[in-house]
Amino acid sequence: MILLTNKYYVWTLTPISWVFVNEYREKPNIFDIPNIKQGKQMATDLKPLWNGLKRLRRSRWMKILMITNIVINLASFVYYFAYVNPSKFNEFYFKARSVGIRTYRSWGPVGKPPSPPVWSPHYPHLGETCPKQLTEMSGISNEPIKTDLILEDVEVTMGDGVTNGGEWKPTDCNARWRVAIIIPFRNRERHLPVLLNYLIPMLKVQRLHFGIFVIEQKGDNDFNRGHLLNIGFNEISRGSWDCFIFHDVDLIPTNNRNYYGCDQMPRHFSTEIDRYGYMLPFEENFGGVTGLTKIQFTVINGYSNNFWGWGSEDDDLYKRVQGAHMNISRPAPTQGRFHALREGHTSSHFSLAGIFGGMDQENSATDGLISLAYQRPRIERHLLYTNIGVNLDGPSGPNIVYYHGNNGNRFATNTINS
Repeated sequence: MILLTNKYYVWTLTPISWVFVNEYREKPNIFDIPNIKQGKQMATDLKPLWNGLKRLRRSRWMKILMITNIVINLASFVYYFAYVNPSKFNEFYFKARSVGIRTYRSWGPVGKPPSPPVWSPHYPHLGETCPKQLTEMSGISNEPIKTDLILEDVEVTMGDGVTNGGEWKPTDCNARWRVAIIIPFRNRERHLPVLLNYLIPMLKVQRLHFGIFVIEQKGDNDFNRGHLLNIGFNEISRGSWDCFIFHDVDLIPTNNRNYYGCDQMPRHFSTEIDRYGYMLPFEENFGGVTGLTKIQFTVINGYSNNFWGWGSEDDDLYKRVQGAHMNISRPAPTQGRFHALREGHTSSHFSLAGIFGGMDQENSATDGLISLAYQRPRIERHLLYTNIGVNLDGPSGPNIVYYHGNNGNRFATNTINS
């Protein structure tokens, strides 16, 4: 692309250089002029060429050529930036967008501010269903996020009552919901302890029966978030979980009133991220932390398996949800706040599947859970989570797992029941 844009410089400067070289190659260098008379003569000889260049610069076609060249070079820079470092590009774009929206709203008519959500906390009682609003849900935490954590220390501080594999349920009341947390993962060893250190206490305060599952991608292919989440759902959905929350490992919840229960699904939990100025970047945003019930996720055929690299799979999921005529719910203002971790972030290439027809409504019927096939995963149970390692370099050999919702003999042979 850069060579394509620079050809305009070549076409413009090459003839001028050729004329200059051939016309003055026999004449002395300007710094070697023996007397003023020869210098004046050279200036006189160069004057027609200089006047021609000035006329060329003032011409309409040259202005059009220069503007076109600037636009193409700027587009090339933006494309290169988005491809090489998509996370930074995404952060910059949506932060600028949120600032623009906030500025526009400040100039407009002052409307009535949104009323705070009604909060009627209750105490849990043994033998009764746990309430959704408890006195321990204090709201927004203003404490700085600790990012220098190691997994062993988090296991000591957060492992109370957690069974091996990352499952916990309250003992002072009957859990209202059974929630499976599915975390797509690859080379984020610094982020996972931080997320567990803040997510587990919040889920305990909310008195949810939860299980945490980390779906780790092996192999050398680009990261495929949608494929991993489909595999996670397929591996654990035979259990009696009421809903599934797909949670990015670098998003840390900072308001424990953001209830992770299974009512009002499908639900978008991460609506106010500090990276984007605590604003929803756009109405169609359905990424970061999202939740659906088992029936809902099956009806929309899950995520697409074809988005390799960074981005676009959550936009495709939004289209699938809308195509199934489901209404997405979101938390009340300030409840959906998250802190985005930046340290140790590694970027993969930008996914172009959405640009070249990946987000096609017709593809949702054939691309997703129904077409899921992968090598049998390796399952390891840790104290705070269950790790499901899977190779996405392509299914081959006898140990292939298919979507267990298909009819016929294509059933998963290695599932996690809870």
